[in-house]
Amino acid sequence: TEDELRQAAFHPKAFLEKLTKANTPAAKRLAIAHLRHVLEPRLDEQGLDWSDVARVLEAVDSVRELREAVEDPQAFLEKLTKANTPAAKRLAIAQMKVPLESWLREQELDWSDVVPVLELIDTEDELRQAAFHPKAFLEKLAKANTPAAKRLAIAQMKVPLQSWLREQELDWSDVVPVLELIDTVEELEHAVTDPEAFLLMLVS
Repeated sequence: TEDELRQAAFHPKAFLEKLTKANTPAAKRLAIAHLRHVLEPRLDEQGLDWSDVARVLEAVDSVRELREAVEDPQAFLEKLTKANTPAAKRLAIAQMKVPLESWLREQELDWSDVVPVLELIDTEDELRQAAFHPKAFLEKLAKANTPAAKRLAIAQMKVPLQSWLREQELDWSDVVPVLELIDTVEELEHAVTDPEAFLLMLVS
């Protein structure tokens, strides 16, 4: 409320101390900000960026858990990797970033192309397997007939379509919703082989 903000302006230290004991979205944001200073030195060892971990922490339900993480960040992360929660899933995805770098370069994909694919994987167990064998996992995924496989096939069309998109004065973001309407992964696989002919067929 505006009244709380006025109080904060006059007594900022007392306001923030009170906020750290609350269980509100603002308290959660503050706990995450405190965690940044504690966690960042450890992230390089894990091959993670703060932006990857911030998404993980936002999925943690309890402000109390985040406060405990400030006291013992290593134990918090270890506990999180064994959980079956949205935060654990996000952490498993973040941990795939470095192992996948060479495969992404081969496929001419960005990490941001693959994250939505991984978010469609149902279980943390599958994601943990993927973290150990990411290349094999994604190659297997490409042959499946699942929403994640469909999203991967769409991502793989991005580079082959670039010149056609420029000619048509379109952005990739204009075409993705069209591709998402395609029913089967098989159709999208044909589209990956000759994306320009596929899109011309769609508009004809």
